[in-house]
Amino acid sequence: MSTKTKLTLRDHLQDFYNSFEGEKRENNSFYFFLKDESKNKYQELVRELHMDELPNDWRYETIKNLVSSFLEYYADDEELTYDNLQDALRESIVENLADYSTSCLFKWLAEMPSRAAFEDMSLVIGVMDDSVDLAYLARLRQIEEIEIMGSNLLYHFDQLINQL
Repeated sequence: MSTKTKLTLRDHLQDFYNSFEGEKRENNSFYFFLKDESKNKYQELVRELHMDELPNDWRYETIKNLVSSFLEYYADDEELTYDNLQDALRESIVENLADYSTSCLFKWLAEMPSRAAFEDMSLVIGVMDDSVDLAYLARLRQIEEIEIMGSNLLYHFDQLINQL
């Protein structure tokens, strides 16, 4: 009789992280993509994390960076849980992944104009005053987008673990 070991959140995140590969283009830009052998397992999740956008470098890089940050946030001997990673996501991971450069933020918005719309307007209403500039709002919007992606990613694996 064989016993099946239940995979942990760390196991799922590590497998997902390992499913990506990176390459350089002729113009020396770097990009990530799913390995062919991982497409059946993760293609739908990657599509969901693109949130109605066509495949693009920013999404793939952000997915890869989110997973890497989740795996590195706690020591290998510490248990990763949905709750502690959600807290880490909100407390520091998102802030560390979002751009600070005004030109990078505006380029990010220009690549996909629909990114300019906040999902949760309360984020903006609470900070609006005379000192708030467009770069600050662009960064807030990118932070929101990364947090949504991270939460969706964690939710996917939490549901997978809890259904087994």
